[in-house]
Amino acid sequence: MTRIILYFGGIEVNPVAKWVIEIGGQMGMSLFKFFIVAFVILVCEYAATLDVKTAKKLAIAGCCITALPVLWSSGLVMEMILTYQPGTEEVYPHGLDQIFEHREAAENRPRPQ
Repeated sequence: MTRIILYFGGIEVNPVAKWVIEIGGQMGMSLFKFFIVAFVILVCEYAATLDVKTAKKLAIAGCCITALPVLWSSGLVMEMILTYQPGTEEVYPHGLDQIFEHREAAENRPRPQ
């Protein structure tokens, strides 16, 4: 979702995630998201050794909190789809367009006049 939003001119509002994308590109963004999920799983596993009921509540809360940005991003992507005008997308600023593998193909396609 982040890649789609960035490609079509959106911005990353999380300053930590923005920094990770600037430093590590697509791979950095993927690893960052992976490690966040892994951290939450490890915290829930540890909490389960102390109190299973609390760990279950923590896991449910983690899933709900994680779902919020996904739902928000889905809404943004849906808005972009409904209001899309071909040929108006720009390259992401500061050279961050390099996180997209098929950038060259997009640059070489004919633009509508």
